[in-house]
Amino acid sequence: NVKKKLLLDDEDEFVGSVILKPERATRRFEETDDLELQVLQRTIEEGFTKIQTYDQIVPSIRDGEIRSEMRIVSREAHVLFEELYESPRDVKKVRDFFTFYLDSLLSISEKYADLERRGAQVQLDTKNQLISNLKMIGQKLKQQQTLLLEGDTVDLERELLTIEKVLTQETEQRKQEESYRHDPF
Repeated sequence: NVKKKLLLDDEDEFVGSVILKPERATRRFEETDDLELQVLQRTIEEGFTKIQTYDQIVPSIRDGEIRSEMRIVSREAHVLFEELYESPRDVKKVRDFFTFYLDSLLSISEKYADLERRGAQVQLDTKNQLISNLKMIGQKLKQQQTLLLEGDTVDLERELLTIEKVLTQETEQRKQEESYRHDPF
C-alpha cells in the first residue's frame, strides 16, 4: 500500500475532487529474465536512490552559492538517470558515474550538511574547494550525457547505413529481375 496525500500545498483550500499522488515516487523497470539486465537495472535503481538522498540534503544547505551548485548537479544527474531508465544497458558507458562520482557526491554533501548543522565555521578555502568539486561533477555529468547521446547517434548512423545497404541491394535485385523478364536469354 502506497501512502497517498492530497496534491495541495498546506495553505491551499480543498475544492472539488480529491487528487492523490504517491508520497514518494519510485521508478520501476519491466520484469526481465535477462540476469545481466537485472543487475544493470538494480545498479540504476540504487543510484537513483542515492540521488534522491542527495536531493533531500540540498534544501538543508544554508550557503546559497553551494546550494545553487548542488541543484545544478542534481538537475544534470536527473537528466542522466532519465536516459538510463530508457536504456539501462547504457550504464556500462557511464560506469565512472556509478563507481566513483555518485558516492563521492553524496559523501561530501552529507559531510558539509553535517558541518553546517553543527554550526562549524567552514573555511573559505574549503568552501571554494567544495564549489569547485561540485562544478567538476556537474561537468562530468554533462560529459556522461554526451557520451550516451553519441552512442545513440552512432547506433542511428549504423541503422541508417544498414537500411541504405538493404535498399540498394533490393533496387539492384529488382533491376536484374526486370531485365530477365524483358530479355530472358
